[in-house]
Amino acid sequence: MRCGGTFRVYPKGVSRAQQSDVLKAFSVLLYVLGLSYGAVSDALDALQILLGKALFLSKTTVYRNVQASGQETRHLRRAWLQQGRRIRVIGADLTRVQCQGESLVIGVVVDDLEGIELSVDILDDETAETQLAWLRQIAKQVGAEVLVSDDADALKIVADELGLAHQICRGHVTGNVLDKVAELTIQALESPDPRPPQVPSRPEQLVADLETVQGLIEAHPHDGEKQLAAFYQRYCAAPAPRKGEKATMWYRTRL
Repeated sequence: MRCGGTFRVYPKGVSRAQQSDVLKAFSVLLYVLGLSYGAVSDALDALQILLGKALFLSKTTVYRNVQASGQETRHLRRAWLQQGRRIRVIGADLTRVQCQGESLVIGVVVDDLEGIELSVDILDDETAETQLAWLRQIAKQVGAEVLVSDDADALKIVADELGLAHQICRGHVTGNVLDKVAELTIQALESPDPRPPQVPSRPEQLVADLETVQGLIEAHPHDGEKQLAAFYQRYCAAPAPRKGEKATMWYRTRL
């Protein structure tokens, strides 16, 4: 009091910056929910009028908040993984995105049991060699035992090279099977192939069997494997097509 000096005491989340931590986080949240940088700026401007508080941020500031948040997230994720966390089952997938007219390969790794993202990386290509180098470090770091992926051959090779058990993603399996069931059902009802003499079934029976298979794939009952084996016995004698011939619905059902 005697010297006349003053100083500020900032509450938690407030600093000398022109925006609070809460406002930064809220702008990032709006962007993550799907708004563009400009739309986030407009939304905050509208809320500023409704609430009578200083909430406006330019779209450039919103962009900077998002970039800073992304960098901090990567640092936190790296530190979290370096703590020796054990993750037995990892899921890996690739996708392509357009960036400034260029198609980029993006690799994503997650904790498949918890759904937590472990890594998002830009890859040079989709070859097995590139994916092996990409997954080797993180699989070793978390002590992975199982790799869950789609049915791409490259990831099967990677799983073998890393000594990981490999499981095809249930979502991919279910989607593929349901598509085939629908396709074969239409064919059996509208233009059935002649029944091979060694196959003890009829088009009507095939449609009913396909409906049951669809239920098994969706429900995963405890005796599903036994039921599928019984259906397979019904169609296992369907002959494969000769060279130049189209596979019949009986052979495709067998597959």
